[in-house]
Amino acid sequence: MTVVVIVGTKHSPGVSTLAGSLAYAHGGRSVIVEADPAGGDYAIRSGRPTEPGLVGLAAAARNGLDPEILDRHLQTVTGNVSVLAAPPSAVQTSSALDAISGPLARLLARDATRLAIIDGGRLEHPARLHPFLEVADLVLVLARPTAEDVAGLRARLRDLDGHARRVVVGLVGDGPYGCDEVAANLEADRVERIAWDPATARAVAAGTGSGRWLARRPLIRSATHLLATTTLASVSTVEAGRT
Repeated sequence: MTVVVIVGTKHSPGVSTLAGSLAYAHGGRSVIVEADPAGGDYAIRSGRPTEPGLVGLAAAARNGLDPEILDRHLQTVTGNVSVLAAPPSAVQTSSALDAISGPLARLLARDATRLAIIDGGRLEHPARLHPFLEVADLVLVLARPTAEDVAGLRARLRDLDGHARRVVVGLVGDGPYGCDEVAANLEADRVERIAWDPATARAVAAGTGSGRWLARRPLIRSATHLLATTTLASVSTVEAGRT
């Protein structure tokens, strides 16, 4: 399995939204793991329960974790996309991550059948994400192209030193700083622009919108471009006629 970790700076701009967009743009089987120590938001957004999910998986895997146990704790979002949902409680989520993140990261890295997208939220507790960072083929660090966020990027990237093989910075929306300018001042493999597209963000979060409409939207185009230009394994672009 290809593993992508997405984290954000102080304002965590669109981490969960980009996770869903990458899964859609990938087109094949994907699993989104809510690994934000501050708690998950999939259940709240979708009106679904938090279980099956992360906390139940941590309890079930006390004597070992295998693909069947993982699959029993996933919820189907749409089509080929599943989610390992976390509760909104930071205490419950952090406790579950402490128990399961190592075995889960290793299992995801061994699975060649799906793209694993780790929603890490704000990069404020990097130690809890280390197991995922260390197996990730790509770490995406999202920031807005503003003075405040760009200034904080350097410290965030230092948090990843020794724990990430490849780091790409995603600048969300427009602002006074361009990709080339940010790249010249940061030690990142590359800097990419991510479209600020609230309408598509809402559709992705709700699991609505037709395939044709979504495929043409700026946010999905950004996600497709990221997959293609970062040469992730098993990447496929969105088919214009998919429904």
